[in-house]
Amino acid sequence: MTGLLLAETKKLFSTKLWWALGIPVVVFSGLGALPLVLTPAPVTSTSPLLHGAGDASLFVVAFAAMLFTSEFRYGTIISTVLAAPRRFDIVVSKALIGAVAGLLYGSIATIVTFVTGIIALTLNGKAVPGAHNVFLIVGGGLLASALLGAFAACIGGAVRNQIAALVALFVVLFVLSGLVTGLSVGPNMSRVPRFLPTNLVTSLSGGVPHIKVPPGVHVFVPLYFSFWPALGIFIVYVALSGLLAWWSLQRDIR
Repeated sequence: MTGLLLAETKKLFSTKLWWALGIPVVVFSGLGALPLVLTPAPVTSTSPLLHGAGDASLFVVAFAAMLFTSEFRYGTIISTVLAAPRRFDIVVSKALIGAVAGLLYGSIATIVTFVTGIIALTLNGKAVPGAHNVFLIVGGGLLASALLGAFAACIGGAVRNQIAALVALFVVLFVLSGLVTGLSVGPNMSRVPRFLPTNLVTSLSGGVPHIKVPPGVHVFVPLYFSFWPALGIFIVYVALSGLLAWWSLQRDIR
């Protein structure tokens, strides 16, 4: 397993993909701080500047999914399987490298968002407020980014086809999630959205825990889990996607 991890790490940094996706991570993270800075209202918390890991999620998913799909696309999966016959080890190594990529991109995004935001606030003459729950926001965001990377890597192994895997992940994580959450507000209030991976990421990074139902109904229905349930469910998702990837590798590889 150690040798396999070392080989996967070399693959990680031996191509241009990691920095080709790293550049837009920096750009998007820097832009992510601007709405907070440009708003005319006084800034009362730096917490939004600590949510930078979420800005990297799109690129984490793309990179992690291609850890597996690129091998199927270019046929290098054959040599990988010959060198490491135990398919379970291959899945675990890809998931771990996907998690490392998530941590790497998430850390870069968090640092860039925070530094850019602080500099912009200072240049605009706005006071820099104190941050609360820094560990939960930053630590939870990076943990969510790592789990998202492991999940995407395993889905890439399960689907095999690069385009199909990327489209499926983007639709489920970034389109379907927002659609279901939007339709669940108001008279169609539902608890289903909190099980979606994107909302689990929000839950882990200390997102908004409740959304109020229409006027006249004085109750709150949670659309997000608290930290520990969200973590448990996300780990289950990663494990199930890993099993799917392992099952996919049991089939003939051409």
